Amino acid sequence: MKILEEELVKLWDVICPKCNSAILNKNGRYRGRQRFICLDCGFSFTTYSKSLLNSTKLTEDQWQKIITGVIENKKLSEISKDANVSSISISKIRRRIFDALFGLSRFVKTLNKYYYDPFDSTSIFLPDKENGTLYYYKYNEQSVIAFLEYHPDIYVSRAYDIKEFNILLSSIHYPKLDFTPFSQIDKLSAIDYIDNLLVYLKSYRGIKKELLTQYCNFYDFKVNLSTEDLTEIILDQLASKVKTNA
Repeated sequence: MKILEEELVKLWDVICPKCNSAILNKNGRYRGRQRFICLDCGFSFTTYSKSLLNSTKLTEDQWQKIITGVIENKKLSEISKDANVSSISISKIRRRIFDALFGLSRFVKTLNKYYYDPFDSTSIFLPDKENGTLYYYKYNEQSVIAFLEYHPDIYVSRAYDIKEFNILLSSIHYPKLDFTPFSQIDKLSAIDYIDNLLVYLKSYRGIKKELLTQYCNFYDFKVNLSTEDLTEIILDQLASKVKTNA
């Protein structure tokens, strides 16, 4: 699968990524790609501008192997060997991927469906909405994993430190949300979800407490999307953070 679009070499197929103007001239080549200059704003760019290939020395094939390896939960050493990139670099890229997807987390959005502040008319709680359930599992002495049903039998999760979760647990702003500990869960899909999530998390060594939520969020995307769809989302999110200088 080609993860990046083929180069556009026809002038009329290209627009300026800065001002969207189609008034362009060809302007030599850069790193083997056709370079253009915008006659409206003067911005110089290639068809790799605003893409991952414009910001790193890694090839498309290397990016494909790294992203696929991260999605398939391969060991860093295995991805490193496949992509011919150091394990340290793979670790940093994996962190970038997890951070990029964290901005798309659906947990808070789902939780806010149940939020209600009687003294705040802007709260989005729907009084006639049916009760919901927040399930939680004590992951270790410092962290709790909470998860909610996003769609029927599809869950999204977030990690809290113990103090933060106790504040949430005692909140009066979720009157229609039932807080259910793992020991009291009787819904099979919820039990299966946390069991599988724990297996996934245990495949990593020493996840830092502050990064646990990113790993949970990545798992939610991983189990609910195909490798191809998740790859496209990862590319879009990483490319959106790339500097625009060509």
